[in-house]
Amino acid sequence: MPRTVRALGPALGLVLTLAGLLVVVEAAGSLAGADHVLVDWRGLRDGAGSGSWSSPSVRLVCLLVTVLGGVLVVLALRGSRAEVTLRTGDPALAGTTSRRAVARIVGAAVRAADGVSGAVDVVVGRSTVTVRVTRSGLDGNHPGTLTERVRAAAATALDTLPLQRTPTVEVTERTPGNAPTPEERAVTTPEPDDPRPADPAEPAPSPAPDPVTPAAPGPAAARARSVRTSRLRAERLRLATVGGVLAVLGVLGLLLGTGPLGDGGPVADPDLVSRAGRTPVLSAIVAALVGVVLAGLGGLWLVRSLRRTSAPDLTLAVPEGWGDGTVLVRGAALAEAARTDAEQVPGVAQARARLLGTAAAPVLVLDLVLHRGADLGTVLQGVEQQVLVAARTTVERDELPTAVHVEVEASPGAGATTARVC
Repeated sequence: MPRTVRALGPALGLVLTLAGLLVVVEAAGSLAGADHVLVDWRGLRDGAGSGSWSSPSVRLVCLLVTVLGGVLVVLALRGSRAEVTLRTGDPALAGTTSRRAVARIVGAAVRAADGVSGAVDVVVGRSTVTVRVTRSGLDGNHPGTLTERVRAAAATALDTLPLQRTPTVEVTERTPGNAPTPEERAVTTPEPDDPRPADPAEPAPSPAPDPVTPAAPGPAAARARSVRTSRLRAERLRLATVGGVLAVLGVLGLLLGTGPLGDGGPVADPDLVSRAGRTPVLSAIVAALVGVVLAGLGGLWLVRSLRRTSAPDLTLAVPEGWGDGTVLVRGAALAEAARTDAEQVPGVAQARARLLGTAAAPVLVLDLVLHRGADLGTVLQGVEQQVLVAARTTVERDELPTAVHVEVEASPGAGATTARVC
């Protein structure tokens, strides 16, 4: 859903910009004496003066506008990240992972359990992890029932994860003929006999992390997480605003045609339409101003959606004994150093680092992709002890708000990997 919101933002900004430019072009053509340039706006104006709100075509347009606005509002409301909060040992570090990653980890653990030889589906919800297995090929010599073994394997996998809240486990068995529906499937893991080519670059499973005392998330961690999701929140707000306006206008049009607000009168006031026809110059100027406003708003939306956030540069004091002055640390260079350090942490396959915020209050954002089998808790400890220590030493700060998001590599041959929000 966040990807859909991010794609709709630039698209709607472009549409709004082009609509504003079209109005400006038509207004300029009218001032130059042309009947119309691209759109027969005079015919639309006369039709609005004679058309009725109760006509089928007008009601259809209002209905489509209402539906479009409602869809945009729903996308904006459901466009938040379906993330799971992780425990960390640093109050300035905010850790998150996706439900997709949790589903992959649980699915791998269930497939490795004794007696599980059928398909495994994992649905990760807000507070429940549902595991669906297909009974197939059991030899009957394994202790306990299939449900008990699957539940134990899933619960053990969840206990090893540093989750802020451990979800409950529900297990459902299926016969081979009772396949899951696409709506039910959140993650389809490969059959145990699927070929899995060895990956020489993939490290061996990491040892269990040393026990640490999890720190309660502090204001710095909350700020880091807020900064990380600020662009998505802004995009959702703009999308909800446009959708809400369209929905209100569409409903108002329907009410004017069939509801208590009107009796199916003309779409536009005939006197106003007649006055606009008698003063073409003034009407064209007003239309041009409206077009400029629309194009400006659309262009601003487009630029804000596509622009890359620049990393703030930090000014530090010269070390004692080196004389007077300051040292400028480029934010991009600091982010690149953090990315390099993160990729050296055992279990990390890929890393991306960004420095956001301001020079006075910088925030480090890390996005990590882990190898299959890597221990998530060990990786977080490595980030705290290697990446954050080096970054804080560089910027000469005891506390650097940091947000780290962790994903897990997909298994070769895996099917759908989209976690459903329950």
